[in-house]
Amino acid sequence: MKHKNIKSNGKCSVVDLDKLCFVRKGMSVTKDKIKSGRIPVIAGGKAPAYYHSESNRDGNVITVSASGANAGFVNFFTQPIFASDCSTVEVIDPKKTDISYVYLNLQNQQNILYSYQQGGAQPHVYPADIVKLKIPIPSIEEQKEIVKTISTWDTAIDNIKKQITAHNKQRSGILQKLLEDNLKKYPMITLEQIFNIEVVPSKKDVLVEQGKYFVIDMGGVSSSGELIKKKMTDTTEHMLEVNDLIMPKDDIGHGNILGKVAIIDTANKYVLGDHVFRLCNKSQNNIQFLRILINSPKINRSIKRLGNGTSQIGLRKSDILKHLLPIPDIKEQNKISTEVLTWERKIYLLETILSKYELQRKGLIQKLLGNITKNAKH
Repeated sequence: MKHKNIKSNGKCSVVDLDKLCFVRKGMSVTKDKIKSGRIPVIAGGKAPAYYHSESNRDGNVITVSASGANAGFVNFFTQPIFASDCSTVEVIDPKKTDISYVYLNLQNQQNILYSYQQGGAQPHVYPADIVKLKIPIPSIEEQKEIVKTISTWDTAIDNIKKQITAHNKQRSGILQKLLEDNLKKYPMITLEQIFNIEVVPSKKDVLVEQGKYFVIDMGGVSSSGELIKKKMTDTTEHMLEVNDLIMPKDDIGHGNILGKVAIIDTANKYVLGDHVFRLCNKSQNNIQFLRILINSPKINRSIKRLGNGTSQIGLRKSDILKHLLPIPDIKEQNKISTEVLTWERKIYLLETILSKYELQRKGLIQKLLGNITKNAKH
C-alpha cells in the first residue's frame, strides 16, 4: 500500500496533552450493578468487561486502561461507553483538535504509557501522568489528512480481521460437525495409553538474553494453543522433538491456558521448561488429530475441571494420565486433521498478512508524526 506525502504549512507546536484534551477518571461499577445492554463497560483490560444499559461518556472518546497487567493500554471508541477502570481523553475544542489524530499520537506513545505503571501486584496508570504526554499539533487540516492516510490502512486491517473471524467460524463449524458431534460414539482411551508424559525442573538458572534455543514453560503456550517464543537458553538439556505436545500444567487467574497443547514443529529449537507437561506420542494415532482433539472446547473443559488451587490452578500428572479421550480409527483421525489443518493454514496466512500490515501502519504513523514533531516549535 502506498501513501501520498503530506505537506506541512509549517505552523506547528508541541504541547502537553491537557492543553488539548480533558483527561478524566472513569467511575467504578461492579458486575452486580450492571443492567444488561449494548453499552461497552471499559475497565482495565483490552476488551469490554461487560455490556451495560447506560453510558457515562459520549462516542469519539479515547480510553487508557487504569489498572492491572494492561494498565496504560490505549483504545478508541466511536460509540458511547461506560468508563469504569480507565481514564478517558476527550478534545477540548474539536474545531482545532481532531480526536482521531490524538488517538494516533497516544498509540504512537503506547510504550511510554506502559512505562507509567506504578505498583507491584496491581499496577496503575494515573491521569496525572497521562496529561504529561507531548503532542505535536499542526493545523486541523493536516491532522485530518494524517488521519485519512492512516484510515486506509485501518480499513485494510479491519478487512483482514473480518476474514480471520469468518475463517475461525468455518474451522469451528468443521470441528463441531466432524468431531464434537461424534465424540460419544468413539472408544475411550486414557492419555497414559497414548502418551509418555514428562515434567522437568525450572530453567531459570540457565536463561540468557540471546540464546540458541527457546524455553517452553508456562508462559510458552498461548490460550489458542500456539507456541510463545520469549525465554532463551543455550542449554541442550531436555531438548524437545518434532511432534511433542506441550501442555501447561499450572496457570494463574482463570486458567485460560490450562490443559491447552502446542505442537513442536521444528527440531533443535525448543527446550522443555517447568510448569508444563511434555506429551510424547507412543501410539499410532495422528499427532495433529490429538492436538486438535485436546484443544477442542469439550475436551479442554474436561481437562480444566481436573485443576486444583485458587490463585494458581494446577493439574496433577496422575490425573492427566487417567483422563479419557475419545479416539476414532486412524482413517477418521486423518480426515478430521486434514480438514481442520486446511483452515488453520488459511488463518495463519491471514494472520501473517495482518502482522505485516499492522507493522507497516505503525511505521507510517511514526514517520508522519516524526516529520511534524521535527518541524514543530517546542
